[in-house]
Amino acid sequence: MKTIAGFRMEETLVTKEQWDAVALWAKEHGYPDLSRGKNAGRQPVGNVTWYDALKFCNAASELAGLAPVYLLPDGGVYRTGLCDEPTVRPAAAGNGYRLPTSSEWETACRAGTKTQYYWGDSLDRNYCWFTEGGSKDLTVHEVASLKPNGYGLYDMSGNACEWCVDSVGNGCLRILRGGSVGLDSVVTSAFEAYAGPDYFCYETSLRPVTDGPDAPDLQELAKRSGHFGERQEYVLPILPTDDRSVALRLVRALGVTEAAKKIRALADAGKYTEALEAYRARFIEVFRKRTGGRASCGFNREAKKISLPSPDPFDGNFLWYEDKDSHTSLTPSNGAAAYYVNKDEASRRWCIELIGAAIRRKEEYDGMSDEMLNCGGATPNAWDWNMGFFAPFWGCNMIDALEILCEGGLLETIPASLVARASLFVMHDVAYTGIKDCRLNVPNQKTLTLRRLYAMGAAHPDFHLHGFIKEYVRDLLCAHFGRVIYPDGTCMEQSFNYNGNVIVDFLTVRANFPEIPLPKEAEKRVSWLTRTLDTVSPPVADFPAIGTCGFVPPPDLRDPEVRRAFREGLLYARVHYDVLKFHPHPKPEELAPLDIPDRWKDYERILRCANGDMSDPPRFTSVYYPYGSFAVLREGFDWDDAYLFFYSPRKGSGHAAENINDLFFIDYGRPFLVNAGGGAYGVKDWLPEDQRPYLAQLEANQHSSFGRNVVLVDGTSQSRLRLGDSCVFDQYPTTADNRYYDGEKFLYVEGSYADGWYAGDDVRHRREIFWHKGAGVYFILDSLTGEKEHTYTQNWNFMPHAHEIDGYLLGMPGTEMTWGFENDEVVTDEAESCIRTVQKDAPNLFLYQFSTYPLTYTRNYGDLDPARGWFSASLPGRRYPLPLIHTNWTAPAGTSSVLTVMAASPTEVSRVAAAEKYQSGAVSGCDITTADGQKIVFRFAPEAADIAAPDGASRRARVLLWQDGDGVLMGGCSGDRILAGGREAEPIRAPRGFSWEEKDGYCYPSYTY
Repeated sequence: MKTIAGFRMEETLVTKEQWDAVALWAKEHGYPDLSRGKNAGRQPVGNVTWYDALKFCNAASELAGLAPVYLLPDGGVYRTGLCDEPTVRPAAAGNGYRLPTSSEWETACRAGTKTQYYWGDSLDRNYCWFTEGGSKDLTVHEVASLKPNGYGLYDMSGNACEWCVDSVGNGCLRILRGGSVGLDSVVTSAFEAYAGPDYFCYETSLRPVTDGPDAPDLQELAKRSGHFGERQEYVLPILPTDDRSVALRLVRALGVTEAAKKIRALADAGKYTEALEAYRARFIEVFRKRTGGRASCGFNREAKKISLPSPDPFDGNFLWYEDKDSHTSLTPSNGAAAYYVNKDEASRRWCIELIGAAIRRKEEYDGMSDEMLNCGGATPNAWDWNMGFFAPFWGCNMIDALEILCEGGLLETIPASLVARASLFVMHDVAYTGIKDCRLNVPNQKTLTLRRLYAMGAAHPDFHLHGFIKEYVRDLLCAHFGRVIYPDGTCMEQSFNYNGNVIVDFLTVRANFPEIPLPKEAEKRVSWLTRTLDTVSPPVADFPAIGTCGFVPPPDLRDPEVRRAFREGLLYARVHYDVLKFHPHPKPEELAPLDIPDRWKDYERILRCANGDMSDPPRFTSVYYPYGSFAVLREGFDWDDAYLFFYSPRKGSGHAAENINDLFFIDYGRPFLVNAGGGAYGVKDWLPEDQRPYLAQLEANQHSSFGRNVVLVDGTSQSRLRLGDSCVFDQYPTTADNRYYDGEKFLYVEGSYADGWYAGDDVRHRREIFWHKGAGVYFILDSLTGEKEHTYTQNWNFMPHAHEIDGYLLGMPGTEMTWGFENDEVVTDEAESCIRTVQKDAPNLFLYQFSTYPLTYTRNYGDLDPARGWFSASLPGRRYPLPLIHTNWTAPAGTSSVLTVMAASPTEVSRVAAAEKYQSGAVSGCDITTADGQKIVFRFAPEAADIAAPDGASRRARVLLWQDGDGVLMGGCSGDRILAGGREAEPIRAPRGFSWEEKDGYCYPSYTY
């Protein structure tokens, strides 16, 4: 043990072998119900509740011949049962083992440091075991296998979390410190989590302290026990199902409301069945008072249909059954046998299936072996119960099912013990998990988890945890909305297809939980984010998918049915109006309390543009967002306007954690270049069954950049961020260090990537985009600088062809992807250095490429080993073959560049009539003639050189853009200045500030430098 200020602390977490030795001795000396623990050997013991931790300390004290610290109210030693407020023996009389206070623990952890971690301000695997972004390797590791802190204490951060003695939340929760291998990378010295005293998980452990000099180290004590080396095998705990056990567990969880007192009185009198029936009656009373609009499913008596939540919330489906002949064919999605029953019986049986599935899933998780946890192949996956994000899905699905039964008058038919078990499951396993871990989630997950936590608490007002949840959620929501959204409207969640959830959850909280006061600052920031999403979004459907969540194609506005649905208000932009998922979309005026009327003005203009009325288009088009580090380059908001989404580097957590230079291109209402969609995070049961055999091959590229429009080095992708970031977000203190220029004739945006690849770490990548506004042509210049010869590869992912994507836009017209490309519809012409699409009945895309170095082309289309050329609309969705074209070149040390001229056309005829290569020494480029006769010249060099323009004049520049009739549009890009339009050099520094300015009813982006 190590001596700290006023106490002594174990050097390591209690190991499983130490726990077994003491626990076996304890069971011979009056400790009948001490947990068997979990894990093995020198790994930290797991599955330890707070009650177990106290009893273990007492047992260890008695084994050492010391006075136990924790006593029962009657003065006896606490050896069995549940004691929430034990009497603590004074240290002078005790001097046995005890749990540290949270303050003592932090003092010991910091070891005199004031940095974020006890070793510094950046994550370091030499000191700490932690996971990264969805890793399935959640196995705890042997103690003392990494470096200690300054006091000689090991694993104070990461590996397994440690119980402290303190109570919070009116005594209903306890504090866990240190983080764990399962809590992602949030392992700072200041971090604390909360859970109920009877919560346990494979990484809930302890590290005892003592106030006196007599307590031996636990390793020595374990050897004294006579049982050292004997192992207690973990046995899956079976939750009690008899009325007595369920009733006793229920009354312990209930608070001090009048209803709870009546239920407790029945249990105290031994009337356990009556107590459970009284709880069911109270539950029905609460649900009948609840306002509508909270359940995601229900009865539709006019249509004679019922909808019920799936037993597996991961699939996101809500199942509908039509009562045509008073009988319903009911087939659970988990493969259980079909039920042929009337709708009342169907709903009752389905609810039992749902509740049973949820409870079984938790029991399975508690019983998972180390091997199962490590391989990630067992169900449930570890995110479900350790990351605090998916677990609330179970709770809310269960509440929905119970609410449906209540609405249909069927809740009385469910066994009272099952109703109580469902409530205990929601308010114990689910709520504790969410409370313990939800702050670790990225922003969209956090708002969703908090919203669901509050819904669970509101449905169970008699539980002791109810009051704490209300305060906890309110405080975190207020802080969360106020700190994760920047003034430019960007959010720290790097997956842009998730940011709409922040708005949805905010509006849901406003609509359903008016008692939660959300400050004006939070409302203002949400309006900023909404403004940004209006700018980013196409006129309909969703904004571009960046990350691995999903993809929503634009509805085909050439389809009369789609246009009719849009005009009649049946089809809205999903990101804005899906306030309550699977419920009718509210009209803008119904959301007026948000007090952001300017947003609705702009959105109304977008609606008109989407319907072909361009008389009053939005006044903002191309925007660069300095904090979010992305740019939207677009002609306007009509469905056929050119639109390029450029995601430049910005360190941050989320599903797009690679530092990327990604392109997403839409024209004529059609996505051309796309992100290749999401992996499945190793969860086999998310994928369609016929695709599971090659899941491992698909997942091998999950977090590489093969699925993005980026550049590879020596066949390897850009590295994921390894250090310095965590899911506990703080605002970025500065804007992204990228450059931006918006001129009369063209727009310029730049993003760099220099954080290394999985190979070739010396390489730096700069992507520059020049948008010629008049011609509607994009010039994309990729420059790679390395210290040795490398082979470089551009990825160009083309939208796959005509595969239906279910589940988006509520089945309205236009939910099928009616366009896309088969493999033979994307062709390469190596002689002309050109990639183009060749569809006769749809718009096409043309890429002309120019470089000093010879360019070659390769392709993948649904390949395996390696798995490349695949597209998935969402995490659990089917994978479709995708035409993936590689542009390859080899360059020596120094800087090499490839210029891509990109243009889209509504026909097979390109906007570019002619594209001729230019090469003179180190200066490369092209001469472009557009279909309407414009002549444009683009020249580039590895570094500033004398570049001759067609007018005969030579300018010192790295890049020169020239147009016949206008002369030099741009010449320079050397250092931080640009010569544009023949004027004096202007700065193109990265913007350092951003704001929205209102003028004439419009909102304009404004930058400061």
